[in-house]
Amino acid sequence: MTPPFRSDNWRGPSLSLRHNPFGAPLSFERPALAIQALDVEAVALRMQAPGVAVELIGPPGVGKTTHLELVGARLGVAVIRIPERGAIPDPPALHVGIVDELQRAASRWTRRRIFGWAASFVVGSHRSFARELRAAGFDVATYELSGLTVDGLRAYAKARMRWATAGPQEPSEVPDALIEQLHRTHRADVRAIEDALFDWAEGKPSCAVERDDRRPVKR
Repeated sequence: MTPPFRSDNWRGPSLSLRHNPFGAPLSFERPALAIQALDVEAVALRMQAPGVAVELIGPPGVGKTTHLELVGARLGVAVIRIPERGAIPDPPALHVGIVDELQRAASRWTRRRIFGWAASFVVGSHRSFARELRAAGFDVATYELSGLTVDGLRAYAKARMRWATAGPQEPSEVPDALIEQLHRTHRADVRAIEDALFDWAEGKPSCAVERDDRRPVKR
């Protein structure tokens, strides 16, 4: 069987890695690897009461979807992603609605219909809809996500390296100079930082990669 394409500069053997530390973890692995910018457990507990809405707002890449998925995993509720185009079908009746990309619901009427889906909500959006949520009868808490601090990025990289390290040995570390450089370059864009770290582990930044498979693939 032909092995998957991999860069000749793949750092795995020298760093004792089983796979790329910055690939996509399996669903049951995500909570332990996510760097949480807010208390997911507290948000999940708030959802036990009707008439509550929590907003996670911020630009792309700061971790809104990750946090929504963590809350959904805690509650056993799937995240509903609003499509960029086309109709938005009504889901079955929900106790808690977890809705991502709410800003894609372009009209106030459509958002009002969405707010009728469930008794309580956690929503992710590029901008706040707190006024509309309050008008719909919800008690609203808004959290603005702004990406990782340098220390948070170090902790994230360390957790990922530990996850991917083969055997019981102490994991290798991502060079601190690289951590600081990526934070200066990308700031709040956690997704761009993850992609850059994936390429670093592959040892070939120009390599086209598919992060969901934890391995690079030919384009």
